[in-house]
Amino acid sequence: MRNFLMLLVVTIMLASALFAQSKENVQPPAEVRFSVDMLDKSIDPCNDFYAYACSKWLAKNPIPSDRSSWGRFNELQQRGEFIVRDILEKASVDAPGRSANQQKIGDYYASCMNVDAVNEAGLKPLQPLLDRIGR
Repeated sequence: MRNFLMLLVVTIMLASALFAQSKENVQPPAEVRFSVDMLDKSIDPCNDFYAYACSKWLAKNPIPSDRSSWGRFNELQQRGEFIVRDILEKASVDAPGRSANQQKIGDYYASCMNVDAVNEAGLKPLQPLLDRIGR
């Protein structure tokens, strides 16, 4: 039970940080797919396979200024985060056709995203749980 409570606290904090961006700044990332066109056929793969496989992609995808590194897995992660955020935002819309699970997920997400209420409440709602953990 103690681990579950800690996991819940951490999840709420991370969800708020992950999705705290304004909706205007969030654009769907491009689909991440393998393309033969991204192979640099001017390089012999037997001599330098990494350059053969990655040099065109690296040239077209410089490291963003807010990152220390950037690669295809970062693109996949970014796309996954966008998909999860899209699902959560759709579930948080108060639509009459939502299932019970969609309503629970949407309401939970909406309550986490109510930054003004979260900031106003501070640690007060979690204090009893934190006190139990501290014992």
